[in-house]
Amino acid sequence: MIAIMFLCVLTSCKNRENKTPEDNVETKEVLSVDKFTVVLRGIITKDDNFQVFYTEYEGDVHTEAKSVVAKVFPSDDEQDITFELPKKVYPMNLRIDLGNNIKQESITINELIFKYKKGDYRINSKELNKYFTFNKGIEMLSDSITFKLKPISYQGIEKHDPYMVGNKSFIDMLTVEL
Repeated sequence: MIAIMFLCVLTSCKNRENKTPEDNVETKEVLSVDKFTVVLRGIITKDDNFQVFYTEYEGDVHTEAKSVVAKVFPSDDEQDITFELPKKVYPMNLRIDLGNNIKQESITINELIFKYKKGDYRINSKELNKYFTFNKGIEMLSDSITFKLKPISYQGIEKHDPYMVGNKSFIDMLTVEL
C-alpha cells in the first residue's frame, strides 16, 4: 500500500516536470473566450454612460437588447472605455453613443480599438470620419480629436443623443481586417 502511494507521488511529480511553458500557454488559449471588444481611448471630463449598439445581420436594427453600456468616470487624463460584446458575437456594424449627460459639452477621442481573438484594428481620431457617419449631435473640431457634443431637435424636442454609425468603410474593415 505504501509502495503504491509512493509510486503515485513519484509519477505525479515526474509529469509536472515534463510540462513546458508552451503547454501552459496552450491551456490558456483553450480557456480564452472569444469576445469582440471595442476600446474608446480618450478624455471625458464628466460622469456619463457610453453605449455601443451592434447588428449581426443585414437588415438588423439597433436595439437595447443588442447593446453594451459602460459607465464613464470623469478624468482630465486619457482613459480607456471598454465594451465587451457577448461571447461569440461578431458584429456586422456598430453604433457608438457618446453619452447621455447633457452637461458633457465636448470629449477628446484619441483612438478606437477593435479587438477579436488575436487581432486588432486601430482607428485614430483623424480617421474617424472615414469609418463613421456622425449624427447632428457630434461636431468634429478642427484639431480632429475634439468632438463637440450638442443637442439635436427631434420632432420638436431637444435631446442629447450624440452618436456615430459605422459606414461602408467600417463594415468592409470588419469583414476583411479582423
